[in-house]
This record gives sequence, structure tokens and C-alpha cells, in this order.
Amino acid sequence: MAKEKIEPRYLNCTQAAQYINISPKSFQNLREQGLFTVIKFPGMAKILFDKADLDKTIEQYKIG
Repeated sequence: MAKEKIEPRYLNCTQAAQYINISPKSFQNLREQGLFTVIKFPGMAKILFDKADLDKTIEQYKIG
């Protein structure tokens, strides 16, 4: 029986940049401008991004 691969819902900065097809530096700049909602769990140093939030942000900036 093959194991089903579970896709992560939360992404780190590098993964989030890849997910929306921009460079990590561009993603960092946009994040610092407050464009993306971040998730920071208590006691964890790294921040995460929800794919659903990234998708919502992308939808807001579609033209046409």
C-alpha cells in the first residue's frame, strides 16, 4: 500500500516565494511591507505562511 503524500498547508519564506513564483528577496521585501499575513506560533523562531492567505493576496492583485 502506497503512502499518501500530505502537502503542507504552511510554508516557510523560501517555500512561500517558490509557491508564488518570485525570488526569496522579493518575497522578503513584500513581507516587510506588510503584504503577507504571517503565522508565528509561541515559542517558535521561524514564521510561516498559509497557502490560503497567499492565494487571497494574489487574487487581490490580479488585473483584468
